[in-house]
Amino acid sequence: VLQKLQSNKVCVLGGSTTLNTPVATEYEIHSFSSFNGPLSLSESIMLLKCLSKWKTILQAFCDENMLPHEIVSHMLDQLLISSIRLAAYLRFLQKSRIKAVITEYDRNTSIVPLVVAAGKLNIPSFTFLHGVINSPYGFTPLVADYVLAWGEKVKTKLLEYGVSEDRILITGYQVVDFKKEEALIQKADQPGKLK
Repeated sequence: VLQKLQSNKVCVLGGSTTLNTPVATEYEIHSFSSFNGPLSLSESIMLLKCLSKWKTILQAFCDENMLPHEIVSHMLDQLLISSIRLAAYLRFLQKSRIKAVITEYDRNTSIVPLVVAAGKLNIPSFTFLHGVINSPYGFTPLVADYVLAWGEKVKTKLLEYGVSEDRILITGYQVVDFKKEEALIQKADQPGKLK
C-alpha cells in the first residue's frame, strides 16, 4: 500500500501504527526539511500581527471561563508553533506536488497544520482511525476531508457523531486485513490446507 501511495505522490505523515511504516519516507523527510526553513519576512510580520490579537482573544476566553491567565502564554506558544508548521507545510505541498495527504490521526497537533495546508491547496486529505470509537471526543469533528472507517459499525458511530456520510469511506481495518491476507497466502503455499 505504501509503495503504491508513494509512487502516486501521496504524502503519508503522522503516525506509523496503522501502516506499520516509518512516520515519513526518506524522500518526504528530506523534502520537508528543505522547505521547513525560517519564515519569510512577510510571514513573520503576519505572525507578529496575529500574536497580539490572539493574546487579547485568549485573555478574554480565560476571563469568561474563569481560567488562570498563566495558560495564555502556553496557548500562544502552541498557536505560534502551529502557524510556523502551517507555513512550512504550505511550502512543502506546493513544491512537492503531492496529490493527497493521509494521516493516522488528523487531530494530532503537529498534523492539523498539514491537513489545513492541504485544504488550502485543494489537496484531498484522509485520516485513519487509530483506535476504537467510544465517544465523539478525539475523533470528531473531522479535520481531514475523509475518514477511512473499518466497517459499518464504525460508520454508524461516525454518523451518530455528526460526520456526513459522504466523508466516510469504508476500507476495512488495515492491520487485521493484512494479517488475514498473509495467513491465506501461507495456507495457499501448503497444498490441501486452504479451505
